[in-house]
Amino acid sequence: MKKKNTLGASLILAGALVVGAPIAAQAAPYPVPAPTPAGTVSIAPGATAPVSFTGFAANETVTFTLTGENASGATLASFVRFAVESIDTAKTSDGEGSVSVDVTLPADAVDTYALTATGATSGISQTVTIDTGVATGGQPGPGGLSPTGADDGSVLGILVGGGALLLAGGTVVTAIAVRRRQVAQG
Repeated sequence: MKKKNTLGASLILAGALVVGAPIAAQAAPYPVPAPTPAGTVSIAPGATAPVSFTGFAANETVTFTLTGENASGATLASFVRFAVESIDTAKTSDGEGSVSVDVTLPADAVDTYALTATGATSGISQTVTIDTGVATGGQPGPGGLSPTGADDGSVLGILVGGGALLLAGGTVVTAIAVRRRQVAQG
């Protein structure tokens, strides 16, 4: 009999852990990591920002290619519009191999863009991801991030539903235990 009670208690505890585990993920907002200069740069739709690269040969011609949704609406340095979804321009690096380009995203920019800088003589190629903070078909949420995950209402619904299932399971286990005891007693 003690084994049956232990089994029932174990099942209820396991169910509570399954329902309660997602609560830890919703406990506090996660910090947004700062973008690394070499990997990701944030530029809002319609805004302009310089993007710098280093490590090229001195006075080398560096070709920049911007690729992404509606990249033809973006500008790199002095080029305005192209008919394709990528746009190119070339600049010369300084005496230390550093070069930068001003990137202007279109006002309707979404998702991410890739800005690749390729050295003509060294062959060095570096890519920076440009994050607009706007998901396809969406607008940025708090802190410039696209809304994802669950809101309080859906978490509450999951907890209430999970609790009801645990209660129903506990009732079934108890009813089976009572029925078996009655059958055993004759």
